[in-house]
Amino acid sequence: SNSRKSRRSRAPPLMKAISGKDLPALYIVLVDEVMDGYVINAVSAALDALVDELSLNGGAARLGVATFGHTLSIMDIRSTFPHVSRIPLATIKMPDRAAEERGSLPKVTEAMSLIPVDEIIELDEFCVPMDQNGLKAAKAVLGGLSDLVAGSALERAAPVRCFGLAMSRLLEFVTQDVSRSHRLPFIGARVLSFIAGPPTHGPGELLNMASLLSPQKFNASVGLGDPRTAEARIIDPAKTKAAKAFYSSLGETAALRAVAVDIFAVLANSSTKVGLEAMSPLASMTGGAIRHYDMSQHQSSSGLREDLVQMGRRPIAWHGTLRVRVSPELKVGADEVYGSMCADPEADDLFHVAACDMDQTIGLGFEFNHGGSDNLRNGAVIQMAFAYTAHMLVESRGGDDDNMSGEEVDCDAKAKIMRNLYAVRRLRIFTKQFQSTSEVRDVQMSLELEPTISLLAHKICYEVHQENGMVKEPALLLRDWLVRVLAAALKSQAVARKRKPSSKKKRWVGPPLRPEEEAWSTEFALKLREALVSNPALRHLVLHVFGLLSSPLLAPGLSSDDHAVAEASISALSPADICGSIYHELRSVQSLDGGEKMESRPILRLARDALNHERGKLLLLDSVHRVCLYYPWDSMAASPPPRSDDPLPLPPHTTPHVGGGDNSDARSRSMPAKNFPFPPPDDCTLVEELRMRRCRSRFVAPLTVCRAGTTDARYFDDGLLEDHHLPEFLGGHSYPEFLSAVAVEVEAELAAT
Repeated sequence: SNSRKSRRSRAPPLMKAISGKDLPALYIVLVDEVMDGYVINAVSAALDALVDELSLNGGAARLGVATFGHTLSIMDIRSTFPHVSRIPLATIKMPDRAAEERGSLPKVTEAMSLIPVDEIIELDEFCVPMDQNGLKAAKAVLGGLSDLVAGSALERAAPVRCFGLAMSRLLEFVTQDVSRSHRLPFIGARVLSFIAGPPTHGPGELLNMASLLSPQKFNASVGLGDPRTAEARIIDPAKTKAAKAFYSSLGETAALRAVAVDIFAVLANSSTKVGLEAMSPLASMTGGAIRHYDMSQHQSSSGLREDLVQMGRRPIAWHGTLRVRVSPELKVGADEVYGSMCADPEADDLFHVAACDMDQTIGLGFEFNHGGSDNLRNGAVIQMAFAYTAHMLVESRGGDDDNMSGEEVDCDAKAKIMRNLYAVRRLRIFTKQFQSTSEVRDVQMSLELEPTISLLAHKICYEVHQENGMVKEPALLLRDWLVRVLAAALKSQAVARKRKPSSKKKRWVGPPLRPEEEAWSTEFALKLREALVSNPALRHLVLHVFGLLSSPLLAPGLSSDDHAVAEASISALSPADICGSIYHELRSVQSLDGGEKMESRPILRLARDALNHERGKLLLLDSVHRVCLYYPWDSMAASPPPRSDDPLPLPPHTTPHVGGGDNSDARSRSMPAKNFPFPPPDDCTLVEELRMRRCRSRFVAPLTVCRAGTTDARYFDDGLLEDHHLPEFLGGHSYPEFLSAVAVEVEAELAAT
């Protein structure tokens, strides 16, 4: 805790607390040997920062290190003389000289016999406690990781990456004691895998080797060599389907044994395809993460380090089990389970969560049993019971390890403060009764935006998988769903009016029209606007559906790797952050050290014409995945205050939404900057706010501080969603055009019914 005084509560009396040293959390690092030198150096530096964070847990975390290529290299870092044991995964037969001159590739076959890892080293010897001695040993091994990988590269005859086989052997080794004694020797395990290209051989392979006609193209395909030969990076769709089935089976095994798998793609160049879409079930079923880093950029190198430190810092719930019980009239939908969990193969409505933190989101959809909708007179009851194991932090004085009284600890005292972790098993039960109704309007008025958008985002990910990565059909389904929702809202509103006729036939007059609603001049469009204004949640739903349609989840030109990362980020966020990542939060900043809290400032629309009333202020755009502080002027020289009719600077090739005349002089005119130095000083309140926003989720969001007219200003311009246009198959509409098109479709839907 960063506070001067902290209070730790005693563990619940019915729960037995076990020392974290006796029931530790395992962190196992699996590093790709087929990496460029500067990439492995960046990975080594990031892991060095991670072990520093894990060492603060008082020995309750243990670390193991392994590498993979055509062998699985197990590092014994606990012995007096650390050494490496190599287990062959594949055999390589080099072509003769004549065949090599013709460009023939080495012949790689799977090893005839695989030696079990437990015959070489025991799990207790492989994972070293992160105490003072273990920290030194781990840092020494991680510091020499680049030399080890370079030596391994000299020993092997060809760059071979047997990722699937190495992961299978490692998971079998970690979970061996579970199979023998039916209990976990650890609170949970996390495998952090770093891969620099697609798996080339063995189970889970993705490369089409027949398409690689030369050793140069082969090296390019695995992420080495000249990036200009990127056309050789061919991933076979047939192998992708088989690989996805393999990694799904592997993920189910890991989830049932409380092992989470994280996949970090660390690439020497951005054109390398890794095949994260096929490997994604291994992470999504176990509660792991999928991240993509272009290590040719310095920001990605520092981002990897920050993300690993943040991962080691956040509390984790291990070995979770979720039981869902519902009324007899309901049941959990067969294809309505979303998020990072795995269904139990034997019990119904029982799910396993290998590891999760406080922000991860899961989704469940329910269906009526046969005739169940007719029996819901008293509403439906849903109960969820979640059991998990966690490390509870207890601080004590003078090394009193058994002090769990939870007394107040003064961090300024001269006595030594001990941080002790205890493993406790906890159970949380949530029960809620939902009222039933036959009125559509009641359902719409009880709409809660955050869970609705979270469930929609998970459904979109599922539909994209069902369409083999094609986004057109899921996007059209989402738009049709919105049309039906709005049509039902208007229909229920008309029914309510008939039941309660007004005494005076007076035309409805609401708040002033927004710019995008000016085109709603027809009688029907005004009725639709009335329905939206009377239900703010429904109005925000339209905004977020537009955000979903323009999000990376439904971007037609996005690579399969980037799409897999976007899908994995949905489950790693809280419902509030999912909404924020779809329709971003934009606020104005009046001063760097103002007493006014940021949350008290109104949220602005993501349209440039909505910012004309915020002249002379900074703009803070928080898209969850990036925090952008925007200076809406291009000069740092002080100048007189702007005229009230001066619009904000516009990006190139953009016409203003409001006002008229030529804006050339307005663009060149500098805005007042004497109250806002660039960049803001580190000791101001605003910078502290930015730090908190960056670190509120599992991964650290990049921070961009930019001025209008600079290259980095594109991050701010890209965040103004209402000015963007949807893909062509959705009409290519901006948000105002989208509203008009939806109004026409809603009217047609009502006419058809």
